[in-house]
Amino acid sequence: MFLTASKSLAPAPPQRFICPFPNCSPNYNKAWKLDSHLCKHTGERLFVCDHEGCTKAFSHILSFHEEERPFVCEHTGCGKTLAMKQGLSKQAVVHDPDKKKMKLKKWGVAELH
Repeated sequence: MFLTASKSLAPAPPQRFICPFPNCSPNYNKAWKLDSHLCKHTGERLFVCDHEGCTKAFSHILSFHEEERPFVCEHTGCGKTLAMKQGLSKQAVVHDPDKKKMKLKKWGVAELH
């Protein structure tokens, strides 16, 4: 029996899904993540709430009626609870609008006035 040279057994690099909008650089390892991101550009809301009596639609899967909200805003007197940790940074901007400006500067994005 003869052994022949074959293709490398190294795994192929993972496929990336890149945002096609100009000046937008996010890329994702799953197509559904890109689809969700594209809703930011189009305003489309793909996910309709299935909570009884609700007619809201969302650009992401998490329901507005999510019962578990383990993340709590620590700003004095706020106490708002959130279902996702990333919501805390968005909530922080409510209390301190300069935080958004700092992020824009960090990313090298021109501020809009």
